[in-house]
Amino acid sequence: MIKLRAQQILIESPKEGGEYWIRVVVQRIEKDGDIINTVSQWDSFHKRLADVAMEAVPFSVSDQSSCTVYELSTAITRLTIKWLVERYNATVTAEGDVII
Repeated sequence: MIKLRAQQILIESPKEGGEYWIRVVVQRIEKDGDIINTVSQWDSFHKRLADVAMEAVPFSVSDQSSCTVYELSTAITRLTIKWLVERYNATVTAEGDVII
């Protein structure tokens, strides 16, 4: 079984006048019997924060003019799982693990 997870989710601040980006660093965990092989920083990808904000609104924000840290973190977590599934043609198990 190969499991993927977000090792880091970073919001990268731009140089003056630039755009904000979210960077997701992916960790790969391979389990074969009792042997577990973890590959840190296996891959990474970026998403424009402006696009993420528009995509996140339907998930959890109750008042679109503002949101709590909890609502924002929940939305980013759900989106990250969605991005992992789309990017790596993965599936999500009943336990919530992303596997390929």
